[in-house]
Amino acid sequence: MERKTYPKVRRIICIFLLCALYTNTRYTLFCSEQLASVFNLVQIVDVLDSKDEANLALLKRPELGITFTKLHCWKLTQYQKGVFLDADTLVSCASCEPYF
Repeated sequence: MERKTYPKVRRIICIFLLCALYTNTRYTLFCSEQLASVFNLVQIVDVLDSKDEANLALLKRPELGITFTKLHCWKLTQYQKGVFLDADTLVSCASCEPYF
């Protein structure tokens, strides 16, 4: 797989292979193309829902039912290492280097 550099996206050049997992319920073809311009692998995954409406209602967080979708990252067995960063994660340039 070709390594990409992203000077427009980051202040530093990333030398690691990057993968984006997304569900087709939330993103359009345009979004998929934009992701493909930045990530080495862009993969559509199925939504995994806990179906636990009762407990989610107690938390007043019904949107957390689909957090199991993140488990799809464990299927990326073609990589030696993996660091999961959620979509709302902000990483400072220096802080993530030790994980790679």
